[in-house]
Amino acid sequence: MENIAKIEQPFGQSPPRVHCPVCGNKIIVEGDIVPCDHLLYFFITACGEFIYQRDDVKVHIENVYDEDGDIEDISGTILKKLKKPSALALEITYGGMACGPIWDTDYVGFDFEVIDPEPEE
Repeated sequence: MENIAKIEQPFGQSPPRVHCPVCGNKIIVEGDIVPCDHLLYFFITACGEFIYQRDDVKVHIENVYDEDGDIEDISGTILKKLKKPSALALEITYGGMACGPIWDTDYVGFDFEVIDPEPEE
């Protein structure tokens, strides 16, 4: 089972400011990745690479590329390999102008199985 949410922002919107859907933490702060415990991976097509991979996900990500070095279905391929029903992938597409219209997609995976500790009273 694949849990993938595909989101397309209106053309001209700024790149998404991704927050964890479990704990609400902002994932990128001032250009730096600040992973929470729920973040599995973050792939940005604009640079064509994973900017974050949780340790237990790295082995699965290394095996998602085809012989040409491409990944056709990033989220689907990773989620199938992880076999985690608690995983949710966000595919956020956004566009803007360069020499013409361009579109990019950020691929972000979260693990809902990781439970935050109860807050202290």
